[in-house]
Amino acid sequence: MTVAFIDDNVNKTNQNTNIVCLYRAVGDVEFYSIMRNKKFSIKPNGAHAKYFSMNFEETKTFAEKVINIDVAAIVEVIIMRDVLSKLGDFTHVDPFLFKSGTVVIQSENLVDFNNAIIKITHVYWGGELMLKAKAEIQFTLHGRNYRGGKHFRPVFKFGDGLLFSGSIISENDEYIYNKPYTVDIEFFTIENEAYNALLPILQPGMGITIQEGSKITGIATLLNYTYVA
Repeated sequence: MTVAFIDDNVNKTNQNTNIVCLYRAVGDVEFYSIMRNKKFSIKPNGAHAKYFSMNFEETKTFAEKVINIDVAAIVEVIIMRDVLSKLGDFTHVDPFLFKSGTVVIQSENLVDFNNAIIKITHVYWGGELMLKAKAEIQFTLHGRNYRGGKHFRPVFKFGDGLLFSGSIISENDEYIYNKPYTVDIEFFTIENEAYNALLPILQPGMGITIQEGSKITGIATLLNYTYVA
């Protein structure tokens, strides 16, 4: 079953006539780039323009069409109306779907567009989200070994106030003291707000502590990660 995350604040900002909310359906690679850098970029050898809709529901309908299987999320962009009027190309694309209108930002205007953005928000993802990571883990507490298996779920500390339980996906029945293991970890509770809180520090190579409450039981090094349904 697909469960869609939709931000309750979608479209509420349009009540302010001085600002405009734009919506763009994006794939996972573009989504990660946008949420990390808070701006849009042109992919080498890709399209030299960015297309936006003026209506969330119309964008959601577009994103859920079978042909758009690579679409992972919808982002909302808030920008001043007068600025958009100078930077936007208002050629109406797919008018029978996007009845509220579309805006095209040509490549030569993208830098100015990015600089004018007031806020970028992730407002929709068509699935149950989680952070999936590959990491090297090592348990270091007083010569203690840990039983593994499919339900082994320690706590990982990414930073102050950022402790999350994670299910280790591995065939290991036991983790030997001070021995490194490369494993996959699924963080079911890292979604939406939690993921946005982690984004500024989340990067391959970062160190993470493994804990039982406040007690440190091991260390981990993040090798790579994805944010997926």
